[in-house]
Amino acid sequence: MDNMIKHRWRELAKSFGNHVDPEKTEQLKRTKSEIENNVTRIFKLIKNEEQGKKEDSRKDSKNESELVGLIENFYQQYQSLYALYDHLVGESGRIVRGKKERKGFALSPSSSDSEYYSSEDVEGNNAKLENEHQKLADSIKHEANTENSGVADLKQKLVSRNEEKEAINSEYMQALRKIRQADNIDKDLKNEMDERVRELSALVEAHEAHGNESSARVKELEAQLTGFKIELESLCCQKRDLEAWKEGKAAEAKQLGEKNIGLHARVFELEIGLKGKEDEISDLQKKLKENEDSSASKVSDLMAQASNLQVEVDSLRAQKGELEQKMVSKKNESLAQVKGLRDQVNGVQRN
Repeated sequence: MDNMIKHRWRELAKSFGNHVDPEKTEQLKRTKSEIENNVTRIFKLIKNEEQGKKEDSRKDSKNESELVGLIENFYQQYQSLYALYDHLVGESGRIVRGKKERKGFALSPSSSDSEYYSSEDVEGNNAKLENEHQKLADSIKHEANTENSGVADLKQKLVSRNEEKEAINSEYMQALRKIRQADNIDKDLKNEMDERVRELSALVEAHEAHGNESSARVKELEAQLTGFKIELESLCCQKRDLEAWKEGKAAEAKQLGEKNIGLHARVFELEIGLKGKEDEISDLQKKLKENEDSSASKVSDLMAQASNLQVEVDSLRAQKGELEQKMVSKKNESLAQVKGLRDQVNGVQRN
């Protein structure tokens, strides 16, 4: 896709090459080259993310910062190029008008003929070409807007999925706190029970030595021990219930991951649609170049339409990249949290 963007900039530079001064052309080439390099780097970073390369958090943060910087730099360069484009369009229009005033709209359709058309024929042909290009540009713009709406809907779905994940993570943390509390109580009860057992053993020994003097205390401690056992069994049941609840939440998180996979597939479909629109835009620019000699007065309007379509396509691509970054980030966060919870629960069970 980045090759298509480079091709589009080359076509743009060629279309103005014969109408502007060398200094402006060189400035356009430099800006175009910088944008191509940035676009190549951005696509490389996005491709690495899509391939799911596992790196540590510092490397991920570095790549994310680099990607944000490249996108901001790309936007600034694009604004600069757009300003230069407006200047070139104005200069080209002045040159074309000067040629028309000097040559009187004379058109040469072939190298072997010397026919000239009347001003009415020229205006009629220009109007027909303008109408055809306008219809084609409007159709492409409408389809690009439709794709943009699809991306917005997809982004909203991803936001909803992320909110569900955050809610599940919150419930996980709450369950983990309850499990820790139950473990602490369990530990305290075990310690107290051990203490009572030691006391009971000491009293039994004393009872054997002194008869029935401590029989009442022994019965009291036995009753306490029975109560502790019942309470301990109750806590164990609560712990099992919490673990079952945790497993249910893990299944919900897995379902959300599968839904995200479906959303990734939808993003891919939209990307294919965007590629088709870019091909149509490229065809439109080629037609503009082929008809430049016969409709020079319309070049500025048609190039402006193509530029607007390019801005819309670039906006869709930026939204798609941002959406994919958020999806990958949220997915990694959820997986890390689920793994942490499982490790903590396993550690508690081992204790």
